[in-house]
Amino acid sequence: MSNPLTTLAASLDDEIRVHIFSQPRAKAFALAAYADAEDSGEGQIFDLALHHVHESRLRRMLEIHRDDERRHAHILRERRDQLGLEVLDVPERLALVDRLSEAAGGVLDTAMNTDEQVAAAYALLYVIEERALDEFQRSGTALARAGDVQTSDLFLSIRKDEARHLRYCEAVGKAYDRDGFWARVDAMRAVELRVYGDQQRQWTRHQLDSGYLRLPLWLDVAVRLSTALTGWLGTPALPPQVDDVRPPVPTAAAA
Repeated sequence: MSNPLTTLAASLDDEIRVHIFSQPRAKAFALAAYADAEDSGEGQIFDLALHHVHESRLRRMLEIHRDDERRHAHILRERRDQLGLEVLDVPERLALVDRLSEAAGGVLDTAMNTDEQVAAAYALLYVIEERALDEFQRSGTALARAGDVQTSDLFLSIRKDEARHLRYCEAVGKAYDRDGFWARVDAMRAVELRVYGDQQRQWTRHQLDSGYLRLPLWLDVAVRLSTALTGWLGTPALPPQVDDVRPPVPTAAAA
């Protein structure tokens, strides 16, 4: 059964996204955050893993995945410029990949030169891609509601690539830990729910406190109370909704 606070926060999030994509500075910050996550966040995994992955089929997956993420970052920044939005910096403390790595024991602080280290990194990347699928769907829907159909279509096209990336993550992860990869993913999902829940609260508060985002009074009060309460309680996020593209994943016991 879902935590009522988690469900409330998710409901508020859908409304907040529409306001974000209806306001120029909030939209500029959102596009910057998505672009940074695509190249600087995930990019460090590919750069390190390529030193250890030698099988040609797997290397090709890494290279395509890396190039896709770089392309996504480019077109998101390009779209920001096409819309005439300003360039805004995203604080390092809001970098989800780095925060998840730290919470999982420093997965990305390793040299990634052993099978175990590569498998751990790809379990992390798998859950990041699951979250990206949910994010691009939610934000794509919010963009359409805000009247920006072209950017909405862009987000949904990126989402199609992220669905393919899940298969790459599974292939690489299982190549280096065939029997234990899904157990790693299950463990990483539990960490991600906590980290993403906190990151989402901080992301929204940063938008409000920086003056990028302005909400109707009732929604502003509801958001500030909700983020304060869920933060105090350490309430996790809802799992990403990606069943339309994610293949059934065995539990650790059944893997």
